[in-house]
Amino acid sequence: MNNYRNDFPLLSRKINGKGLIYFDNAATTPRPQQVIKAVTDHYQNHSGNPGRGTHTLSLESSRVLEEGRKKVLKFLHASPEEYVVIFTKNTTESLNLAAHILNGKSVITTVSEHHSNFLPWQNKQVIGVTEKGTINLSEIKTKEGEVLAVTHGSNVTGNITDLAAIVSIARERHLITVIDAAQTIAHEEVNLTETSVDFFAFSAHKLYGPEGVGVLVMKKHYLTAEPMILGGGAVDKVTTSTVLFKHNEERFEAGTPNTAGVAGLLAALEYVTSIGIKEIKKKETELLEHCLQKALTIPQLKIVGSVTSDKRTPLVSFTLGNIHPHDIADFLDSEGIAIRAGYHCAEPLHAALRTGPTVRVSFSFFNEKQEIDSLFTVLDICIQKFA
Repeated sequence: MNNYRNDFPLLSRKINGKGLIYFDNAATTPRPQQVIKAVTDHYQNHSGNPGRGTHTLSLESSRVLEEGRKKVLKFLHASPEEYVVIFTKNTTESLNLAAHILNGKSVITTVSEHHSNFLPWQNKQVIGVTEKGTINLSEIKTKEGEVLAVTHGSNVTGNITDLAAIVSIARERHLITVIDAAQTIAHEEVNLTETSVDFFAFSAHKLYGPEGVGVLVMKKHYLTAEPMILGGGAVDKVTTSTVLFKHNEERFEAGTPNTAGVAGLLAALEYVTSIGIKEIKKKETELLEHCLQKALTIPQLKIVGSVTSDKRTPLVSFTLGNIHPHDIADFLDSEGIAIRAGYHCAEPLHAALRTGPTVRVSFSFFNEKQEIDSLFTVLDICIQKFA
C-alpha cells in the first residue's frame, strides 16, 4: 500500500524545512496525480458550458456530468431506477438542500452531528450519546418526528453508526432518513440497495477528489420539490408570469456547475475503486490501532470516545493535559506535522462529552506507522516544552 504514496504530489512537500506528515485527512484529503490530471485535462481540452449549447465542447461537458452521476450510483451500489444524483458544492450544501426539500417537517437528529447536519434543521429534537460518544439509537423510539438526520461517522470520535440499524428503526417509525456520509465515504463500503436511505450526502474532497463538489443522492420521488436556488438550467419554460421547472436532477442545479470538479470526482472514484475500499480499510485500521496503542502509553493524553478500533473511522481526537490544542497544533506544524485542533464544527458533541477543544489526527492508507511514531516523539517534546 505504501507504493500509492507516490501518487500524491503534496506528500513530497516540505513544511518549515521538514518533510510533510499529513494527518488532517478528516478535514480534506490530498489529491492523487490521476485526479489532478483529470481536472487539468478537462480545462485544457473539454471546457464547454454543459447543457447550454450544441457544440462539441458543451456536449463533452454534459457527458462528464451524466457519467459522474452513473459512477456515483455504481460506487454506492444504488439503483438508477430508485435514486438520482444532484451535484452541489459540498456536503454542507447537500444537507441544506435536503433540509430545504423537507422544509416544515419535524426532525430527530443527534448531538453527535457536524454543524452542517445540525444547523439546517429548525424544528428538531436531539438525542444524546454515551460517554464513549456512540449515538443512543434507542432514544429515537422516544422522540416524535418525521425525519431522522444522522451522521454515518463522527468527525470527533470516529464512531460509525450502523446504517442497517438506522434504516430498520426509520422504517418502523415511518421516518425519512438523511445521512451525512462525509466522514465515511472514503473508508466504508456503502450499499444503498441494501440500506435504502432517502438522502445520502458527501463531498468529493473527502474522497481524494477536488474541492467545490458535493453530492446529494436522493430518492426520485423528491424531484417534485421546489428548488432551493433559481436560475438558468433548472427550468423548461419561463414566461413573465409562470415558470416550469425541469423534472430531473437539473431542477436543483441552477447555474453553471463545477464540471471540472466532477471530472476530478470521476477520477477519484476510479482511483479508490482500483485500490478497493476493503484494502484501504485494512491498512487504515492497522494505522489506527498503532496510534491508539501509542496514545495509551502517555498518562497526560486523554482520548475522546472509544479507545478501540472497532466500528470507527481512522481518526483519534484527544486532549494533552492542560496544553491548549492550538498550541499543540502550532508546535506540530513547526515539525512538519499537519493535524486539526479545535471543536471541529461539532460543539454540541464536545459539550456532551464534557471536553473543551481537542486535537485530532486522521489517517489515510498512504500514511505509515513511522509517521505515527514521529508524531508521538514530537508530542513528548511538546509535553516537556509546555510543562
